[in-house]
Parts: sequence; structure tokens; C-alpha cells
Amino acid sequence: MDPQYRKGWLVFEREDGTDRRRLSQVPDDWTALPGERLALLCAVAAPVAAIKPSTTGQQAVWPREDASAK
Repeated sequence: MDPQYRKGWLVFEREDGTDRRRLSQVPDDWTALPGERLALLCAVAAPVAAIKPSTTGQQAVWPREDASAK
């Protein structure tokens, strides 16, 4: 695994699966950021290979571990 992703990452993905980007430095408050700020983060995120949409519809979402719980 690339060292920059060892502490987790944020993925931006188009609903149709044609574009996928990975951000290695995830802001702690990313869930509260406005759409404009998320769009900027998406713009600087590294493009990764897009995947085909799941044949079962929804894909699993894995919550980020809360650092304060350690």
C-alpha cells in the first residue's frame, strides 16, 4: 500500500462509475464541509481506475475509524 494512504483516504466517485478519485489527506471535518469545498478537494484528489457499477446496486460503505475513540 502506498504510504500516503496508510491512515485512510476519501474517495470521490461518479454515480455511474466512470470517474473515481482518492484523497489521502482527509480533513477531520469532511462530513460537515460545504459542497464547494468538497468539489475543491475532489479536484485535487488523485485519479484512480474507475470500477464498473455493482450489479447489485448499492456498494458497501465502510465508516472511517474515529481517531478520538483510541
